[in-house]
Amino acid sequence: MPTSQHDAWVKDTFDLDPARYDAPQSGAAPLGYSEHDAALAKALQDWVATRKTIENNITSLQGKVAEAYKGHTMAQELEDAFVKRVAPVMGTFDDSLAHQLNTVIQSADVHREQSISAVRAVISSYVKFLDSDDVIDHLDKNPVMPLTIRKTLDSALEGIARALG
Repeated sequence: MPTSQHDAWVKDTFDLDPARYDAPQSGAAPLGYSEHDAALAKALQDWVATRKTIENNITSLQGKVAEAYKGHTMAQELEDAFVKRVAPVMGTFDDSLAHQLNTVIQSADVHREQSISAVRAVISSYVKFLDSDDVIDHLDKNPVMPLTIRKTLDSALEGIARALG
């Protein structure tokens, strides 16, 4: 059963007023690769795990919100609004970063800087999304289950930036 805290979060996040209703490979660098490549492989593995954790957390939240509003006259509209509002998160934080990191690890020295620049460009696009869309902040502030999506993403992206050197 939704509480007033649930209702306030739904209204703020999805602009719905309830009151109106009744992975890439293992990520390990092949033998003979440098420590830098091993660090990048670890960053790749961490990114894949981060994405999966976030995806699982969002799915869990979606289920818990649906359960809280089960039988409510706005349940289907809330489900649709949740999907529409949250879809950009996993769409933005896609697997392109993992692919670009893998490209860096596999790159010959002549193409390495270009590959590293591509990784930095993906990270930059992710940071721009974090700075321009408040959906993750709304998800983190939900009253249903504790989430730390922004902190998790910030930490993972910082780790990748450190691994790039």
